[in-house]
Amino acid sequence: MMNRNLKIGQLVYIPSNVDLLKYEKRKKSKSSAPRKHLVLTEPTSLLVTEIMGDVLGVHYQGETWYVNQKDIYSN
Repeated sequence: MMNRNLKIGQLVYIPSNVDLLKYEKRKKSKSSAPRKHLVLTEPTSLLVTEIMGDVLGVHYQGETWYVNQKDIYSN
C-alpha cells in the first residue's frame, strides 16, 4: 500500500534485504532501465528526494537511488 503522506525531505526506514535501483535515462524514449542494483544488508533510514507514484527516490551514498514504496516505512 502506498503511503500518501510522504514528503520530499522526510526520512523513511528501509529494512534489510530491500532492493535499491539506479536508473539510466534513454534519449529516444522517456522510459528508463535500471543500470545498477543493490540489496541493503542492514536496515537504514534515508532521506526522500523524489516521489514518483509508487517509487521513491532516496539519498544513499551520495546518489539518488529508487525504492518501491511497499518496501519502506515512514518515520
